[in-house]
Amino acid sequence: MALTIYDADGNGASPGVRAVVQPELGPTTAENLPSGYFSAWYYYPQFVENTWWLVFQWKQEVAGSNNSLTHKLLYFVLLDDHPDGTMTYRLRTAVDASGNHTTNHFTLQESTLPVPIGKWTHLECYYGWSKAADGTIACWQDGVKIFDRSGLHTELDMPYKYRPRVWTLNNYASHTAPATHTIYVDDAAISRTRRGPSAGF
Repeated sequence: MALTIYDADGNGASPGVRAVVQPELGPTTAENLPSGYFSAWYYYPQFVENTWWLVFQWKQEVAGSNNSLTHKLLYFVLLDDHPDGTMTYRLRTAVDASGNHTTNHFTLQESTLPVPIGKWTHLECYYGWSKAADGTIACWQDGVKIFDRSGLHTELDMPYKYRPRVWTLNNYASHTAPATHTIYVDDAAISRTRRGPSAGF
């Protein structure tokens, strides 16, 4: 997939494009995304300066009043830029310590491993869904563990109607330089066991 955003200059709505994985839509469906390993290959053609840049996330459908549906952001991976021209991943959340959704997002862990530019790179995360404070998230970049967090509320204890668990692959930002740019994603997968970069694509 080629994911292109335009005019991320901070002067309007934050542009974003995403590929969404979610259960089949239907009032009687029993499908749901499992706890497991979520992975994809990314290709970043260039260094991109940014205020925030989201590339990988988990969300949850929530049923509101008057039969309305919204999607609440849970946990997400950002790409940080650095003055030396490198980029690294950062894990953030929109869920507080009590398991409530919050608009005050905060960082759980930052990686120091540079993300390759102009070369395919593999990102894989274990996501253990849980409404209790025993959910886990661990991520590997090209087979090297960069995040490892436990004791998390990884699913909101809120009513839903159709498809509660959502995973998306994104090019989504507010203010970047260049303001228009493309990234590429291939071989997105959900697995019960780790695939790792040796699986290729």
